[in-house]
Amino acid sequence: MAEPTFDILSLPVELQCLSISFLDPATLVSLSQADTYFRRLIQPGRHEIVQRLLQLECTEEHGGGLSQLPFSSWIHFASMRDRCTKTDRWACTGCLRLLPHTSFDNHSLMRLGYRKPGAGSPAADPITDWGAARKRWGRRFHQPKEDVSEQPLQDGDADERWGSKRHLRRCNECRFQNQELGKANSRERGTPAVPIQPSRGLAFASSRDRFFPGLAEHVGLGPLSEVVAGSSSGSKQFWPTRMIRCPECAEWQEMRSFRLGTKNSRWVPIYANEEPDFCAWNWDDTKLTRSVMDGLRCNSCFVEEHGVDALARVLSGWAKKLMRSEVSSAEFALFSGWETVRSNLKHIPLDYQARFEEILRKHEPSIPGPINPKTLPVYKSAHDELRCAWDQMAAEEGSLSNFGGQAFDQWLNHYHVYEARWELVTKLHAVVVRQPEVLAAWALS
Repeated sequence: MAEPTFDILSLPVELQCLSISFLDPATLVSLSQADTYFRRLIQPGRHEIVQRLLQLECTEEHGGGLSQLPFSSWIHFASMRDRCTKTDRWACTGCLRLLPHTSFDNHSLMRLGYRKPGAGSPAADPITDWGAARKRWGRRFHQPKEDVSEQPLQDGDADERWGSKRHLRRCNECRFQNQELGKANSRERGTPAVPIQPSRGLAFASSRDRFFPGLAEHVGLGPLSEVVAGSSSGSKQFWPTRMIRCPECAEWQEMRSFRLGTKNSRWVPIYANEEPDFCAWNWDDTKLTRSVMDGLRCNSCFVEEHGVDALARVLSGWAKKLMRSEVSSAEFALFSGWETVRSNLKHIPLDYQARFEEILRKHEPSIPGPINPKTLPVYKSAHDELRCAWDQMAAEEGSLSNFGGQAFDQWLNHYHVYEARWELVTKLHAVVVRQPEVLAAWALS
C-alpha cells in the first residue's frame, strides 16, 4: 500500500505561510525558487538572502563549519592564533559573498557579535523570521533570566550575543567603497588612498619565511625545518599580517607584496603626516611618509611601471638583508649547546665532570669556528662524542632536570636538524645572490 502524500498547496494560504515560517533561511530561499507560485508568495528580498548567507557560512561545505572556539563568556575577543584554514569562508553582507579571512579585518571576525556561532548557541540553529513577525535587527526585549549568582564571572547574555551581529559584517573592499576606511586617527592604518587593515597572526620560522614564504620550495631546495634557530622555545614565532589595497589594480594583498617589513616581528608601518611626527623606517632605511605610502604599488603593478629587473633588484636586497640574519642565527644555534655545557659544568655529577672537561678541552680550539662544508663533519663528530657521554651519564645517574632548559635538549637531541637548516639557508642565500631573477618569478607566481 502506497504511503499517503501531503500537498502543501492543498492548505489554505494562512497555513502555508505558517508552515513556511518554520523553515531555515536556506530552505526558504530554495522553496521560493521552486516555482512561480512560491516566488510570488515568499518574495525573498535582501534580508532573506543575508540570512541564507549567514547560514551557509556555518556549514562545512560552504564556510568551513561552526566556530571551534571554546566559549568563555567573559572573553569577548578571539585570539589571532585560532584555527583558520584556507577553505574557511565568512559572509560579507555588503557584496553578499562568502570570502576568506584575508578579506576582513580582525574585529569583523573575532569580536563576540561578529564571530561564527559555536555549537549550541542560538545563532547556530537559525529559523527564518519571514512573515509578519520579521525580526528587527538591533531590537532587544526583556526576557526573564535564571539566577546566575552562582557564576559571578560570566556575562549573562554573552551566549545570545555570540554571532548576533554578523549581519553587520562587511569586507574590507565594501568598507572602502563606503568610505569607512582611512578616517580613523591612526597612522598605522594607512591613508585614505592606500588603506591598511590588520589580518590574522600566522606562524613563521624566521623573518625570511615571513616575507618570502615558499621561496625554498620554489627554487627546489625543499621546505626548511620548523625548528627556529636561536629560539629558546623551539617553536615558530607568530607575526601579525596586514592587508593593503593597491590603488592601481584595486586588489587587497598582504603587506609583503608591497615590499614592506623588517626582521622585527613587532614592526608597524606607521607613516608621518608632518616632519615632527614619529614614523617607521622600512627595511631599506626608507622613511615612511604620506607620499611614500600613497605611492605604494603591489609587485604586479610595480613590474608594469618599472620592469621585472627592477623588482628583482629590490627583492634581492630585501631577501639578502633578512637572510644574513637567518644564517647568523643558524650558525649560533650549531654552537649554542657547547656554551651551555661549559657554563653549567658544576651541575654535572662529580664522577662525570672530568670526562666532560676533557671533551671541552679537546674541542675548544675548533669550537666555535668557521662553518663550511669541510668543517661540518668535524663539529658533528664532536657533538656525537658529547651526546654519547651524556646518554651514558643519563642512563646511570638519571636525567638532569632543567640543565640548560628546552633549548639545550633540542640541540642535544636534534642537532642534525640545526645542521640541515644551516645548509639549506646557506644554499638559499647563495641562490638569491647568484640568481635574483628567481625572486621576481616567485613574487609574480
